[in-house]
Amino acid sequence: MGELSKAELDALVEEATVDAYNEDEQLSGFHVMLDEHLALPFQTTVLGVEVTVKDRPAPPNWGRAEPVGENRSLPGAVCFYAR
Repeated sequence: MGELSKAELDALVEEATVDAYNEDEQLSGFHVMLDEHLALPFQTTVLGVEVTVKDRPAPPNWGRAEPVGENRSLPGAVCFYAR
């Protein structure tokens, strides 16, 4: 896909958070967008190391009725690299 412009990134953030009323809902919006649009596996560079992203774990409390609160989680990834 290549690099996105600031305007393209802003549009993606707006799409993910448009109906969010608070920070927990914004985080949930990002997780939903990643689940819907992230094609796994893919290759990238993390801290100068070539890696393959193979999975994206669900955040804590995902799918539960109670608020995320102190257990909120930013999107993460499971990466593998060859030595």
